[in-house]
Amino acid sequence: MEETTKATKKNFQFLGNSPSYLGTSILVSALVISGTLIYVFGPSTGGSNGTGFAPTDNEGAVLPDVVRGGAPEVGDAPFLGDEDAPVTIVEYSDFQCPFCAKFFNESLPRVIAEYVNTGKARFVYKDFPLSSIHPQAQKAAEAARCVRDQLGNNEYWRMHDRIFDGQDLLGVSSFKQWAREIGVNGSEFDGCLDSDKYASAVATDIEEGIALGVTGTPTFFINGTRIVGAVPYEQIRAVIEQELADAN
Repeated sequence: MEETTKATKKNFQFLGNSPSYLGTSILVSALVISGTLIYVFGPSTGGSNGTGFAPTDNEGAVLPDVVRGGAPEVGDAPFLGDEDAPVTIVEYSDFQCPFCAKFFNESLPRVIAEYVNTGKARFVYKDFPLSSIHPQAQKAAEAARCVRDQLGNNEYWRMHDRIFDGQDLLGVSSFKQWAREIGVNGSEFDGCLDSDKYASAVATDIEEGIALGVTGTPTFFINGTRIVGAVPYEQIRAVIEQELADAN
């Protein structure tokens, strides 16, 4: 189900009491995916690399803003929940990003319990590896897709969870071990991962995110409202509830 943005969206300004809840990893240097350079410029950090930009994991307060021009299309991205749910939550994420792990551990279980499992929302995962600062993120994204290729969506989410649970151990050897524990055919999985079969698909997610103004992770689109950073669950909940009210 394709989600469309309403003509006018309220601009939610979220200022948490703890900066650690508002972390966002800013992608500001060249990403090299399948030999293609994709340049992404984030907020200025006063870096001295000659551009005024520098790659960083930023724990500073970041305000969400209003999406103008539409929410992401789900396409064939992996998702949890009912595809006809009134609210679609799309996360652009990086498997090596500590603030994405914070969302995974602290907020995602509550989103799933309260909204996904009750049919009110579906949760969609899109890849946005910040390769210049998270060198294992690209292959992690490909590894999850290789599991999905063999075993389908349910096992994709098992690999998704396993990667975040093992964030301190990321690497190709770990991905191959974890995939085998999930039940893949090992040689087929290795061939998928080693051949970069899904590198271009990951690059497509990145390009889509850039077109929508994504500069760091995690970034969320809740129908037409963009939220930047691992904001507290209560703030995500407020946007979902507003979208549910608007849908009625």
